[in-house]
Amino acid sequence: LDPKNSSDVTANVPGVAATSAVGEVLTAARFDAVNTFEAPNAVAPQPFSAKASEKGLTLSLPPHSVTVVQLKP
Repeated sequence: LDPKNSSDVTANVPGVAATSAVGEVLTAARFDAVNTFEAPNAVAPQPFSAKASEKGLTLSLPPHSVTVVQLKP
């Protein structure tokens, strides 16, 4: 959502009472980072988790990242 700042996203899924979310986030220190033979893990998936509140499930997404989550009841 933003290449320089993290973004908080609140998700509400009708019919699902999620209390948490687990998944993976793919990001790196720089927007143009790539894996090389010298740095094979410059861009690598990392564990991701989030908890629900009265507002819904709030995800804090790092800058320039892709996040996949599975909702947990």
